[in-house]
Amino acid sequence: MKYFIAIAAFLVAALQIKNLFSKFPQLINWIVFILSFLVCAATCYQIYKDDFEKKYEAHTGKIDGRVSSSIQFPTIGVGCPGSKITPTVPGKFQYFTSVPFAAKIKDGKLLIDIDLYGMYGTLIAQMRSNEWQLNRNNYFDKNFDDKGLEVTDNRGTVVLQLYIVNDVAVISGLFYDPDGYATFIQCHDSVGEIDWFDEPGLYPSKERYYVKPIFKHPSALHPGERIHERRTSN
Repeated sequence: MKYFIAIAAFLVAALQIKNLFSKFPQLINWIVFILSFLVCAATCYQIYKDDFEKKYEAHTGKIDGRVSSSIQFPTIGVGCPGSKITPTVPGKFQYFTSVPFAAKIKDGKLLIDIDLYGMYGTLIAQMRSNEWQLNRNNYFDKNFDDKGLEVTDNRGTVVLQLYIVNDVAVISGLFYDPDGYATFIQCHDSVGEIDWFDEPGLYPSKERYYVKPIFKHPSALHPGERIHERRTSN
């Protein structure tokens, strides 16, 4: 609607200016027309830029969970798309006993619920039926698009990565329970891994836990941009 108003204003201004300078040579009319067009283009660009920045500065969003119509049960990728878990019973399915994560299929969509807490019990992120909300004081950066969400902490570590690909919801992350015990889900050599600490209040080293980002960071410079790996052939 805002773009329509900007274009309409440009056309009205162009007609008025053209009538005003009708007594002048055609060249002047064209100059005025071009200048008016540039003003309109700059206005539309600024409107688009403001809307784009507003979207990626937000602390809420939604993942598009549409899957194939033949899908009856939610399939989860544990760290990797190939490490799949598929339940055989209908309804919402709880996949991990130590991670508050559940999924279900409803109306042709893969819907996900998840809670992500920090080491000291503070809520970092929460998702209900693919609608997510972040606690702005408890994370460092996030990036996302319609099919995925990635959250990092102040060390640059990916603490939550969730995306849907080929009807599979792939989840990785560093999950703490209310007592400070950590469970971490990651992909290692194309195989999903689940690991944990037997003591509370511990932070895993990069050698023990590492999730490869799928988005570029910081999001302020790369809003919605994914990392596209260059494939090489032997």
